[in-house]
Amino acid sequence: MELTFFLKELFFPLLLAIFAAVITVRTIRMEANIQKSQDELSAARDQVSRRAAEQFSAYQAETEQKFQKELEHIKTDLGLRSAVALERQRIALNDESARSKFMQSELNRSADPILQATTDLRHRLKNILRDNGWHWLARPERADPAFQKTATYFRSSTLYVFCRYFCYVELLNERLGYLFEARGDERQQFIDLLRKGSGILGSHDDAEPGAHVFHWQQRALGEVMTETANGGERCMRYAAFLDRLRSEGFSGHIAPLEALLDDLKKDGPTWKRMEAFMSILEQVELDCRNMLQLPPINPEKAVEPKTTVLPHRRQMPSLDYQPPSRN
Repeated sequence: MELTFFLKELFFPLLLAIFAAVITVRTIRMEANIQKSQDELSAARDQVSRRAAEQFSAYQAETEQKFQKELEHIKTDLGLRSAVALERQRIALNDESARSKFMQSELNRSADPILQATTDLRHRLKNILRDNGWHWLARPERADPAFQKTATYFRSSTLYVFCRYFCYVELLNERLGYLFEARGDERQQFIDLLRKGSGILGSHDDAEPGAHVFHWQQRALGEVMTETANGGERCMRYAAFLDRLRSEGFSGHIAPLEALLDDLKKDGPTWKRMEAFMSILEQVELDCRNMLQLPPINPEKAVEPKTTVLPHRRQMPSLDYQPPSRN
């Protein structure tokens, strides 16, 4: 009886209490381990997040740097054309005064180089058409050996003054595009005058024989003659032109102009078109001088630049050199 009482009243409750205590301790330890695991997982997540954020920030900074470099490269490549394009976007097209001011500034900036190119080309055409300079346009390999150096200089420099004129007209066309369309003022008349000159060289129909330099051929020559310098665009210099003149890529563009000079015979169809073109150049020169507020010059009374043609005018060789017969 006493043993049964002891087991029932003391031992079993004590055993249950010990078992409950063990379970409680294990539960507490398990909860502590779970909390520790959660803390470690949270720390690992934070570390991964920090690393991901750092890597993303580094990638973003690198991408931004690359973008800025590429943007600067694009700005450098586009040069003045990009600046003009941005200027066009900033101009409110419905604001007539702002657009007129922009167009006038572009015309004033272009007038000086166009004036120089036009004057040089007009002088050369006058030398060719009025002073018998057309004899010197023979290809050097066909000229009299005694005058090959002069023929080489005269032909290459004639090609250059034509290409230089095409270049500055093309630059003006790139800057202004169709902003002058249907305006009807003197600025529109100036653009129309340039287009009329281009049409004289490039027009072609069955009733107008002879060589031609068509409109897009003129524009292509203007493009290949354009070079970037000091953040802007200008025409290729004469020395660089001579270096590129016979290069494979350049010679294809200049071939129509070479054919035009080959076809320039006195009183021929090309000759008459050159006379009409020279008249256009005289008017272009006058308009440029007006825009620059320079005094007008009478083209017929102006002092012409000296050339190597004039001292030899009396002993002009024939266009095609024929070697002496051995008989």
